[in-house]
Amino acid sequence: MQQSWAKSFLTLFLAFLLQSVEAQQSDKIETDRPDQTESPYVVPKKWLQFESGFNYEKDKEGYNTFVHPTLLSKLGLSSRFELRLITEVLTVQSPPIIPFGTVSQTGLLPVQLGGKIALFEEKGARPKTSLIFHTTIPKIASSKFQ
Repeated sequence: MQQSWAKSFLTLFLAFLLQSVEAQQSDKIETDRPDQTESPYVVPKKWLQFESGFNYEKDKEGYNTFVHPTLLSKLGLSSRFELRLITEVLTVQSPPIIPFGTVSQTGLLPVQLGGKIALFEEKGARPKTSLIFHTTIPKIASSKFQ
């Protein structure tokens, strides 16, 4: 039940965003690699930008963790503010356990909603600066990852 509610929420949210977005035409975009790098640049007003990534980690105990994909959706609401939505699907695989083999769990991590505010432009020794913030919404996730 909660997964269908989460899917409905995300569908409605994206439909709302797409309703007011115009086609983007530019030779240059600035990206934030989800969970890897952050840029001080804000998506231009009325632009919608999607950025995706994949993470893999293996720990000392033999657990494999895959984030596939990480999706960062950004909508420019003004020249100084963008709305951000982060969704991540996670798979955790245990090391092989005899007689059970490898056990895997896959699901949606809690959705993160936030924004980025452009604070300062570059001037002299002062770098271009922005503030990024997110909050998780635990109920919009697979039950095992809430």
